[in-house]
Amino acid sequence: QFAAQIYRAFAQGGGSRELDYSDVPTNHPQYEAIGQVTKSGFMSGYPEGDFQPNNNVSKLEVLLALASGLNLAVPRDPEGVLQSYYKDVDQIPSWAVPKIAAATEAGMVVNYSDLTVLSPNQSATRAEAAAMLYQALVSNGKAPEVTSEYIVQPQ
Repeated sequence: QFAAQIYRAFAQGGGSRELDYSDVPTNHPQYEAIGQVTKSGFMSGYPEGDFQPNNNVSKLEVLLALASGLNLAVPRDPEGVLQSYYKDVDQIPSWAVPKIAAATEAGMVVNYSDLTVLSPNQSATRAEAAAMLYQALVSNGKAPEVTSEYIVQPQ
């Protein structure tokens, strides 16, 4: 479902892509959306060659997808950036630190109820995924800014 949300928000058009994922047959309801978000760089499959379209996405995966697809600029000191925002920075895999820092600095992170706890490996609720996707639209100039006490504000 998250792939379909990204597709509707950002990745429409550009023709179709033949997918190599073993678990996404051509008759899958999200085949086109998965192809487009893969082609446009928002998402990619797992190293085993599958996409796992029926799995929940983590908050980490939501932010990685948005940061990747939008080619967000990585801050100079991504580790330092994250340490200035989150108490649980140690839960973010080292390979993901640059993109999560970029998403944070772009104002895409929405945390309920403690802004200082990212819980990156926790499954994102539909509301969290939608809120972060909306913030990505705001960051990209495609939606009006909203105020919320749960948006992690860039410093």
